[in-house]
Amino acid sequence: MDLDNNSIEIWYGPEQEKLDTAKLIPETIKQKLKNAHAQITQRKFDDKTFLSNLYSAYKVAVYHNSEKIGDAAPVTNVLSNFAFLIQSRKFKMNPIKNNYRDYGRVLFSYDLYRLKEREIENLELNLVTATRAYTRKRSDFLWVPSNERGDGVYISHIKFREV
Repeated sequence: MDLDNNSIEIWYGPEQEKLDTAKLIPETIKQKLKNAHAQITQRKFDDKTFLSNLYSAYKVAVYHNSEKIGDAAPVTNVLSNFAFLIQSRKFKMNPIKNNYRDYGRVLFSYDLYRLKEREIENLELNLVTATRAYTRKRSDFLWVPSNERGDGVYISHIKFREV
């Protein structure tokens, strides 16, 4: 809350990602909260499609670092690969801003939270909890909720290991 400017900041997670600001008017705050919540939670989501794209993004990340399946890949590398993979054919044919579909840290974080299916091709998805060293820079970690009340974990890497 910023009383000097008569405004409030709306955050995703414990001050992880700033979503919006609003004047200190209850109805305005309520509407902005509802809109932000809907944009994050009311999107179409399919476990199998998400997991398949996640596994593809992970493979690109580990191969890019000359590693192998089973090794941990930095979560932000996987996110950037994932964001590219889910783009439309139109974007891939003409990669301009107007054809790009936004998909950032907040949406990726929430989708990891709501993913129920964790196995693909006899491999299981593992989210690696970030050590203190990985939580110094935002580029090294991602906060993922563990419930709708604001609890969550910080992850630094993603890996798929044999079941």
